[in-house]
Formats: sequence, C-alpha cells, structure tokens
Amino acid sequence: MTPPWHQCRVDGSPWSGVQQVRTESERHFGRHWHDTFGIGVLDEGGQRSASGRGEVDAHAGDVLACNPGEVHDGRPLGGRPRRWRMVHVEHSLLADAAGRDDIELTQPVIRDPQLQRALRVLLGRLDAWQAGLAGTDLDLLACEEALAGVLGRLVQAHASVAPRAPD
Repeated sequence: MTPPWHQCRVDGSPWSGVQQVRTESERHFGRHWHDTFGIGVLDEGGQRSASGRGEVDAHAGDVLACNPGEVHDGRPLGGRPRRWRMVHVEHSLLADAAGRDDIELTQPVIRDPQLQRALRVLLGRLDAWQAGLAGTDLDLLACEEALAGVLGRLVQAHASVAPRAPD
C-alpha cells in the first residue's frame, strides 16, 4: 500500500518570529499543536479538523487559524489532497499588534474576504522575498505593511480582545 502523498516546505521571512509553511497533502494529521499563531489560506481541496472549538470543515478559499497550544488535527475531505499556506507568528507579534498579551483567535475557520485578500498579498510578498526578488528597502517595507495588514485585521475582527485605545 502506498503511503498518502505529502509535501511540506518551511520558509523564513524578513522577520524573526514569522515563518511561512506550504503544505500539500493527502495525510491525516493526528492531534498536535504549535507554539505560534497560525493563519493561512486553504488554496485547494477541503479539510475536516477537530479544533479547540469543535470539529470544523474548511474549503478552498477559507482562512485557517489556530492559537498557540491549541490542539487540532486535520484530514482531507472527499479523499482528495488539499493545499494550504500558513504564516506562523510568535505570540508576542500579535500581542503587540493588539496592545494586549491576552489575545486569542476566535475561530479555526474564517470566511472573511478582506482577511483572505490581505493574507494572499502577504504570502505573495513572502514568496518574492524568499525568491530574492524583494531586496530593496521599499520591497521590505511593502512586506512589512502586508504583515501589519493581516495582524490588524485579525485583531480588529477575529480576536477575543479588542485593541487598546492609544493613551
């Protein structure tokens, strides 16, 4: 019997505490957790997973999210491989964006076109950086702006705490 097909690649980013992970897989991932926030886009296929919020289904175009330490699993829907890209972010980066340490993402599957677009921009900028096509200060600023856009949208619309008002 042939094992389920699986391909995964971890790439760095211009910042400490941020990584991009690309996965295409037929595998069923057993229960596990990460020590970072994970936010990404399911590009192709579908996935069912148990999460800290119960069992959920995600389909192509959905945003996937998990909190540090949140136990989850994942298996393909319909027996077909699924493909997704995630950005893993250290807790301190999202906490700094919120101005609070007690932040948590509220849903494992998010249907938010604005967040999805922002994530796709960030992922594209990270791809360009990884390929060596984003070497100027302006390129790095655009990449940082894309990260700030994603973190800002998460804090604004999909986190358990509202950002603090400036003092």
